[in-house]
Amino acid sequence: MEWTFIVEGCPVPWKRPGQRGRRRHTDTKERDYRRQVAAAAIAAGVAAGVGPCALEVVVYLPDRRVRDGANILKGIEDALHKEAGERVLADDRITILTDTRCRLGGIDPMNPRAEITLRLVDAATIPGLVS
Repeated sequence: MEWTFIVEGCPVPWKRPGQRGRRRHTDTKERDYRRQVAAAAIAAGVAAGVGPCALEVVVYLPDRRVRDGANILKGIEDALHKEAGERVLADDRITILTDTRCRLGGIDPMNPRAEITLRLVDAATIPGLVS
């Protein structure tokens, strides 16, 4: 089973939560983007559950500024697990997400976006994975 969906707008990378006194907080822009990813996954009917599955993200950026693909991927993984709920993706551990990739699809200033594909993988094809 495979699900592909698009999240409009410039992908927002994960950032370490800030701290004010003893309270930790997530950046508003990042939190809103994670909610947008979760809503798109739910609307696409994603139900990977406990996987295992492969995640591929193709980003189209509005400009040539350098961005960290690993942090874009981390933000999307967190959105699929924490924001969207366990039915969409039970966890973002390596036993669930066996293959993750983030690549640049191109520069598209008029339509920046992330194209996300989540595909269930046959556990028997993964050496050493105990289901």
